[in-house]
Amino acid sequence: MMKITRLFLLLTHLILGANIYAQQIKNHHPEIPFMEDLELVEEIICSSSEPNSVNGVTEVKMILGKSCRVLIPSSESTWFAYRLGSNGKLKSGKSYFLEIEYPDDVDRSFVIHNRGGEYSRGLQTGKTLGDSYHPPYVQSNSESISLPHSSEYKKWQTLFWLHDHYAGIELPRNRGNRPEGPDDGFLVIISQFDSFNAPMNKGAAVSAIRLYEAPDFETLKMDIHYPPEHLPRRHLFFREEMADGVVNNDPPALKNPIDWYEHKAQLMHFLGMNTFSKDLLEFGHNQGWDPGPHAALVNTPAWKDRWGKTIEMLQNYDLDVLPYYEYSGTIGPNGLGMEKRARPLGDSLENNNYTHISWTEKANADITDPDTYSDLIKILERTVVEYKDMVDFTGIWLRPRPSANPVSFSDATLQRFATETNHGLITREELRSNSRLYDKYLQWWFGKRKEFLMAMRDYLKEDEVNDDPVVLYTTDASESGRTHPEWSQSHNIIADDKAAWEKLPGDYPVFSLTEKINNNWHLEAQLLPVKTWDNWEWNHSVPPSDPDNYRNTEGALMTYTFNKAYTVGSKTAFDRFRTNSGLAVIRHYCLNEDAMKGLGYFVSDIEWHDCYAMLGEARAMAHGDPRFIGYLASAAFNRSSLPYVREFNANFLALPALPSELLENATEDAEVVVRKIETKENGTYLAVVNTGLTDKFGVTVTLPFKGDVVDAKTGNMLLHGVSEIKLDMYPAQLKSLIIYGFKK
Repeated sequence: MMKITRLFLLLTHLILGANIYAQQIKNHHPEIPFMEDLELVEEIICSSSEPNSVNGVTEVKMILGKSCRVLIPSSESTWFAYRLGSNGKLKSGKSYFLEIEYPDDVDRSFVIHNRGGEYSRGLQTGKTLGDSYHPPYVQSNSESISLPHSSEYKKWQTLFWLHDHYAGIELPRNRGNRPEGPDDGFLVIISQFDSFNAPMNKGAAVSAIRLYEAPDFETLKMDIHYPPEHLPRRHLFFREEMADGVVNNDPPALKNPIDWYEHKAQLMHFLGMNTFSKDLLEFGHNQGWDPGPHAALVNTPAWKDRWGKTIEMLQNYDLDVLPYYEYSGTIGPNGLGMEKRARPLGDSLENNNYTHISWTEKANADITDPDTYSDLIKILERTVVEYKDMVDFTGIWLRPRPSANPVSFSDATLQRFATETNHGLITREELRSNSRLYDKYLQWWFGKRKEFLMAMRDYLKEDEVNDDPVVLYTTDASESGRTHPEWSQSHNIIADDKAAWEKLPGDYPVFSLTEKINNNWHLEAQLLPVKTWDNWEWNHSVPPSDPDNYRNTEGALMTYTFNKAYTVGSKTAFDRFRTNSGLAVIRHYCLNEDAMKGLGYFVSDIEWHDCYAMLGEARAMAHGDPRFIGYLASAAFNRSSLPYVREFNANFLALPALPSELLENATEDAEVVVRKIETKENGTYLAVVNTGLTDKFGVTVTLPFKGDVVDAKTGNMLLHGVSEIKLDMYPAQLKSLIIYGFKK
């Protein structure tokens, strides 16, 4: 009897302990206040409701105490679909929340498609790759990290606005038939890659799909507690690639195409993002602005008033503006880009093409040519200066695609080199045969690129666009982020658990995450010339970043590429890209283009699930402290781990964009990193980051001096006159504090 009693007491203690631990975790994980009060439009219990369409095999399984519909992995990509809202209650232009409930029990990776809002987004748990291992067109730079399983159900949630017209199962690429509307409801599709491309995936599993009405914009909007106005701010922004079909279709998916951009402005306020960006040049082509007197230089689409109307709309939303340009010279009847004044080093390339991709070789801009300066200024005149009194422009974001701003070896460029370096006239043959001369030429060319960017900064400043405008320059033309030249033709995997991958059947070359971070593999990938082949000149088509040339400059920044864990683990790598104006990091999402069959045109961003969705940003903050965080989305941008995204963004924007320093001994936990930002009269800010994959309880942070502690995100006082503070932190959390007190 005594043994039974002791066993009962032990079990009771364990259960109570587990409940207390679970409550601890719940208490310090963020929530969105109004989410519990949303009006449910429809709920589908997937175990008891058959899908409307299936491609593959599904099974109903009991997982963690609930029944789920599981999509069995296959040698082909598979999916199942449910139709929501077919009861006639949906309204186009209205905002909704889509919620997918899934178990976090084993390794899973799948994509959710919302046809009503025309977006898709994937999630990955456990050791899965997320992105397709070997997508058709690009390297995905595969990586596996061991996310712990919570053995709980999680919620994937997105905010969206229902369109007037949208697709069924098959989505058209760009223009195409979108035959459905609100009276039909809309499809939600759960899909997964084939087993070869998702080798760790145990099958998409969904217990429920729910649709909620979203509240009004004022409720959705998140208030940001910015630093005082005289301190510089940080910026969060995104650019979308394959999203134009929504507004360029006939009829457009939204009756008023400007609503598409207004919904993005509202989404940004909900997510806690503060800088609106839109592509105004895509592969050099005008994306909806009026060239005015320069119409002979620039191709002019039928929707040339779109940018002006978007600017008018943005006046209502208190967002900074950072337009995006894939500049390759003006493309029009008399456009400079069509002259292709830049030419490769070799003499045998047809049409002086740098690469085999003919459609990117139609135009280019020689950034050493004075005419290129005036050419781009004409575009900025019509897209920025024209509207400078209507919105606040942060600056401009330039990203040349392949062969857009290549290293030029034309006769005119060689003459400029000779004149400016007093070297004397040289030939392409000499450059091909003399490596020292070639290196000197490249050094000169990189200097000319910097001169070009600084001239654009000065133009914006002189025209009073901004007192301190910035020019962001993204040399990384790839979707997935630059692949190290040694791996250009190899589909390798970086993993924190090599042994798990080595046990798998099939040939999956795997390398250590720790080794790649310690060896600055990703930094090398950004700085080294890309690998080329045959007679092509990819190395000159997409010249790499040269951040050392910008270290002591203001207003011109080479952007740093991040996404996977191996890209955000090295302080050395981030420091190489830092300038006097701070650090700019851009998340490159792999398009995964055409990696899923049977659904029409497919692209999708995929990210770690739940709190781990912000792991890249958190580690970038810990090791790099960026001022600018941007996102290159595959199509329509969205985020799904909503409480964690909002919490990070609010804490990030609460910090002033001033230099920081690491406080090496602020905590005893090596995974909790503390940065200090000093101001003259507004206290000392601390950025505390949990870079680990587990919750941290009672982490003691030793303050740099005794003082009062304020929550920077809210402005609320936390503690008076203390020398340390204890924090409970979830994985990938950023906590921003302000210390007021006496500094010794």
